[in-house]
Amino acid sequence: MMARWRGLTVLAPVLLTILFLLAAVAAAHHEMWKDEIIAWLLARDARTPWEVFSIIKYEGHPGLWHLLLWPLAHLTWNPAAMQGLHVLIAFAAVFVLLRYAPFPWPVRVATAAGLHVRLAKTGRGGVDISEDAWDDIRMSWRTIIHSNLHKENVMNAGCSRRPITNAVALIFAGLVTALALPAPTNGAEPAVPTVQPADSMTLDFSNHAHTGPSLKQDKGLTDTGKYKEGVTQMNNTKLFILGDSISIHYGQFLEKMVAPQFEYSRKTGTEPQLEGTRFWGEPNGKHSNDGRDYMNLMTADPNWRPDVMLLNAGIHDLTTMDPVTKVKQVPLNLYIQNLTTVLDAMARRKVQVIWVNTTPVNENYYREHNMDMKHYSADVEAYNAAAAELMAKKGVPVIDLHAFTSSLGGTEIFTDMCHFTEPVARLQAAYIAGYLAAWRESKAGQ
Repeated sequence: MMARWRGLTVLAPVLLTILFLLAAVAAAHHEMWKDEIIAWLLARDARTPWEVFSIIKYEGHPGLWHLLLWPLAHLTWNPAAMQGLHVLIAFAAVFVLLRYAPFPWPVRVATAAGLHVRLAKTGRGGVDISEDAWDDIRMSWRTIIHSNLHKENVMNAGCSRRPITNAVALIFAGLVTALALPAPTNGAEPAVPTVQPADSMTLDFSNHAHTGPSLKQDKGLTDTGKYKEGVTQMNNTKLFILGDSISIHYGQFLEKMVAPQFEYSRKTGTEPQLEGTRFWGEPNGKHSNDGRDYMNLMTADPNWRPDVMLLNAGIHDLTTMDPVTKVKQVPLNLYIQNLTTVLDAMARRKVQVIWVNTTPVNENYYREHNMDMKHYSADVEAYNAAAAELMAKKGVPVIDLHAFTSSLGGTEIFTDMCHFTEPVARLQAAYIAGYLAAWRESKAGQ
């Protein structure tokens, strides 16, 4: 029996036409990157189709795409033909999805727009939209808005930095989102289940207004952040951060993203326990020697007891003090001893520690400014590896901020040798906020 459109008999041709037109406009204004052009050049330089496979042996990429490009590259010199092929493949993929996918039509439409929608099993053994679908679609929609308004290279947003492509992505996502969402009943806004903790991250991901029920409304909060009369306040998780200047940079965004589930605090240098000490007035956690001594002062106060502590140290420890001897500010063995001392102290206080590893460094900064190298990527790797081994031994969870930050780009993400641009700091905060939300949710389920 021929597959049916299942609810999309009229809508599908409209959606496919819109997709084809918008994709064609986007492709026409898309600047091709070298990874795209190299595929075209390899296909062009292959004299026969089977020669394609010998030419691409160093590419680390399967040959089917190059094989598809071969006839095009020999029919025309213009690589725009490759973009036309891309559009046709995208059109065919969406056609198959809309016509044959065994999902409710709103899910098929939302998926065609690149929106992630969770499914739930039905009593008949089929699938339907999960009660969390609204949250999923709103979160994807806000990410698209944020990436376009700020022109940032946000992972999974799927948007180019070119204004015309941004506009096309925004229009298509808006149209499909509007079509995919079930119609509100009685003119009211659809009921939204309890917002997941991670939603606090997305609500503050940009400074732009969002639509739909807010976290404040869902949790019984007024616009000033106070709980409405008669609403029982949730038990906030006390979060404390001890880290270097990088944590200070992303911390200004993290504090807002984790509210109100987490009561945020960090080393400020103005804690009463620090008065009269060398730590007074210094918010930077600096190296692990300072972290160890600072925690000795804080844990001496029986009233200081956070629920969870984000701990980070390393960039100051691995700083090269002498370009000849390459001696570090804190040698690796002492670094691990210091971390062990802090972890043991927190274990005695029954404080959950979450380790945030050291972020990448920009060696090019030193070369461009003719400076003695003080931070080496190899040292970052070594200190992170040793810390990871210790955390595994102690059963401490790890947020791999190094890998996440590395995935955001190259030297353009830095402002100097080790600090990052504001968009990157925001993304780091969002990444950590998502981890904390998941951690808190897992603890609540225990």
